[in-house]
Amino acid sequence: MEIKAVRLAPDMPSRKDQVYRFLCDYHDRYLSGPSLSAIAAACHTNKARVQDAIRKLEREQLVHRTPGKKGGTIPSRHHADMVLRELEARGYIINPPGTPLIDLDQDGRLVVSADTVTNASLPPAHPCVHGAGQSDERDGHDGEFDKGRSL
Repeated sequence: MEIKAVRLAPDMPSRKDQVYRFLCDYHDRYLSGPSLSAIAAACHTNKARVQDAIRKLEREQLVHRTPGKKGGTIPSRHHADMVLRELEARGYIINPPGTPLIDLDQDGRLVVSADTVTNASLPPAHPCVHGAGQSDERDGHDGEFDKGRSL
């Protein structure tokens, strides 16, 4: 199965975006980076334009490039996956299974497990009570503004 690059479109106004999408699609399929020739052929351009696009992507840290290696350009989002796989191969336990934060109850509804939520930045569980100062009324009047005051 051949991977075809997405044609340039209004929502993708640059060659750089076209090359990036092709790199992501290629890496998802083959778990490696494509050659410059493959990118150029798929994007209907030449190698010089592909190299320029890859340099721009590298400056923006969207790709990880290994100079001199065939197929050495991969999307950065996949670089983290490759590092995690390498650590797992060396015996490290990555993201050990634990109690899920979200689960299904007996009726099939999503519920949050209260035992696993420990984030102090979460909002309080009690509902907020709105005072008179938070309503649409101004100065305790019934919606009328003082004619002498400026807003």
